[in-house]
Amino acid sequence: MKLSNETLKFVFMTILLLSLSHAAQTKAYVVELNYDDKNVSIGNIAVMPVYGFTNSGGDYRLDVVSFDDKILYTMQFAFPLKMDASLPPPDAFDEQGKQISFPNDTLGEIVLTKSFVLLYVPYFVNAMEIRIYDSSGTVKARKTVVQFADTCGNAICEAHESYESCRGDCRSGSPDDYCDSVKDGTCDPDCTTESDTDCAAPGANKTGISLPANVDPLMLAGAAILVLAAFLYYAFRMAGKSDNLYN
Repeated sequence: MKLSNETLKFVFMTILLLSLSHAAQTKAYVVELNYDDKNVSIGNIAVMPVYGFTNSGGDYRLDVVSFDDKILYTMQFAFPLKMDASLPPPDAFDEQGKQISFPNDTLGEIVLTKSFVLLYVPYFVNAMEIRIYDSSGTVKARKTVVQFADTCGNAICEAHESYESCRGDCRSGSPDDYCDSVKDGTCDPDCTTESDTDCAAPGANKTGISLPANVDPLMLAGAAILVLAAFLYYAFRMAGKSDNLYN
């Protein structure tokens, strides 16, 4: 079957538009914020592709904060706290429910004490937290977004990473709130003696660094005392020589 030029053009434009619409999507936090008589709380937060970010303006401020406490993104927003209460009377509608007249009189506005808003905020791989401020700069709410972070591979063992989740950043035996129990000569400070056999070795400590098995910690302490005594003896002798020079 031979397709006409118009049909081919339509198919081509459809594919092009679908491709452009897909390419326009970008990753974002979808943040649910609740307002209850001047109290603000953060509800659900999700990460998903969106076609654009919220840019509404208002008295409240949202900050996306990184692990090193730097602001990655900031925006102003407002809660919808006013509702138009203009309701047409019943005789403004016909029997089928279609409005047939539009009176000018209104009932004014209703001020709400409860409200909510959904914000579309740019996603950051190194974001730690979302904070909400009022117009005076007071923190009204904050919530972690660590569960969405993707910092594995930056050569830093971040607070949300461990040897289990990111071996490229967190070495075995590092203090990362995860007991890896790897037999590597290093006592994992997150392990007990029973869960990590390296911790039962002579000279092992809970700092993430294990002393050689043939080194006695008491011997090391004694050697340190001897070095300190030798230094003090040398210092006193030099001080005595200085006094003799000036006498």
